[in-house]
Amino acid sequence: MFVSFEGGGLFTKTLIHHPNYLFYIKFIYKMSRHGSVIQLLSFPVSDMWRRLITKRRLTFRNIPMKKLTLTIFTILFCLNSNIGWSADFQKGADAYNKKDYATALKEFQPLAENKGIASYFYSKKDIIRAQYKLGQMYHYKQGVPKDYKTAVKWYRLAAEQGNASAQTNLGIMYRNGLGVTKDYVYAHMWWSIAGYYWDRGAAHMRDVITKQMTPSQIETAQKLYRECIQKKYKGC
Repeated sequence: MFVSFEGGGLFTKTLIHHPNYLFYIKFIYKMSRHGSVIQLLSFPVSDMWRRLITKRRLTFRNIPMKKLTLTIFTILFCLNSNIGWSADFQKGADAYNKKDYATALKEFQPLAENKGIASYFYSKKDIIRAQYKLGQMYHYKQGVPKDYKTAVKWYRLAAEQGNASAQTNLGIMYRNGLGVTKDYVYAHMWWSIAGYYWDRGAAHMRDVITKQMTPSQIETAQKLYRECIQKKYKGC
């Protein structure tokens, strides 16, 4: 496979022989969101993939040349070294369901942290789901020491990005005072938000806790709920 990278005066041409073409294609599409022109001079893969690639103009926009060069050579090193460094949420989910928590943690952790060059390969959906699953693992002592504060950290990250399950569990943490100060107002708020997305369990728990709250607390919780929706769940 001959691939050329061009842009901002930089032109690098390299010959790569690697069996995992799908992996490389995925890299190209992820990087294409950022910019400098990529030309595929020849691509020994199926006609389906050839048509898929040539239908689009792939570019690298606004990446400094120093960073772009480092990224390219790091990717080439990893490909030629056969390093498995891209996490797989489904693999982690399958392992989690089988109670193979060591494998699940290995897959979820890089996704949840979303750092480094490998993060180019991660979908936002998988990142959020991995954060939620890590919260569960620390909450229920699944392959890691029980740590309510760390569970709250991961739940909150997922909840702030709209994950209703994480919002529900964050409400549970506030109701029970696990990793946070016990607070029915915030429990009510998070369950109202989760209930907005048709989480019936969250809506039911909100209705139950409402009976244990004062009118003033309920009013405050409803106000916080409206404000949190306006802020798109950030900093709630």
